[in-house]
Amino acid sequence: MQAFVHIVLVLIFFFSNITVDKSILSKLSELNTIEKKDNELMRVISYNTWGLPIPVAKSDQSFRFRLIPYALNQTNADIICLQETFHPELRNRILSRFNNYNFLSDHECDKRKLLFIKTDCHGGLMTLSKYPVLDESFHEFPISNRGNFIEDIGAKGVLISKIEKGRDTVYILNTHLYAGESSKAESIRLSQLKYINNLIQKLGDVNIILAGDLNFENPEIYWNQDLKAQLCYKYMIDQMGFIDSDFQFSEASCTINPKINPYTKAQDRLKKLDYIMVLNSLGKVIQIEDAKALAMKEWIYSDHLAWLTDIRLTSKIKPKSISMTRYTTED
Repeated sequence: MQAFVHIVLVLIFFFSNITVDKSILSKLSELNTIEKKDNELMRVISYNTWGLPIPVAKSDQSFRFRLIPYALNQTNADIICLQETFHPELRNRILSRFNNYNFLSDHECDKRKLLFIKTDCHGGLMTLSKYPVLDESFHEFPISNRGNFIEDIGAKGVLISKIEKGRDTVYILNTHLYAGESSKAESIRLSQLKYINNLIQKLGDVNIILAGDLNFENPEIYWNQDLKAQLCYKYMIDQMGFIDSDFQFSEASCTINPKINPYTKAQDRLKKLDYIMVLNSLGKVIQIEDAKALAMKEWIYSDHLAWLTDIRLTSKIKPKSISMTRYTTED
């Protein structure tokens, strides 16, 4: 069956009016389907695609943009949350491949920055759903919460999608927070989270899945005890009430990994920046079944690794929670 899937993928790619080279065909033949344990699970993937609106040295944009949609398809994801889909070529390829998925935003919308930079209209965010999407809205962060010129070009924010899974309604929040390791960067991210929290309060008692490149590190990264980037994580867990899907953190959880990712800067260090978190309503519980970074060599098409989570919506099982034994902050 796997061999048949490989043949179909190659044929689809060959007849899609795209120039095919041997490296592309080789990569397609390596892609394996990531099976789900059962069909009742909701599989969510968060992926920073590194689809910047301008060329970057050694970023292999054309190569990566061709393969990302096919790799995503092999994950069997029900909900796909993408960040940094600024580049129109990448968005067009994704839309073409996932024309059977649901969304309400106009992802063909382009706007120009500084006359020569063309970007999207939703802060680089795309959310695609196998389930019906009842409502969807993009909320751009206030300019005071963005911090610098580059962030202003990205016009980051949060994309909120209301989806219907059977008789249940779930809100998907896809976001990309401010980047940087300084205390100022952490303060800006915290203000962005407070902005998101205000939006959540208006939704009422609902089940929420928040996914994205949050640009802060998991406090369980014990080899970086000198970092102060714990305020945002603590705020999400203690104040907003979210549960991290990564409840057994290890080095394998890192989504920035120069040891295995050739697109990550060699001088960079291990980081956990990409998350999927859940917030339960009073009536239903989101049970986390599995969560992992996609670290297989055939799945590396960005400077970030994708984060995949299998969840189950139930009223009977309590969700697993992460250990906070090494989690401390200074007042």
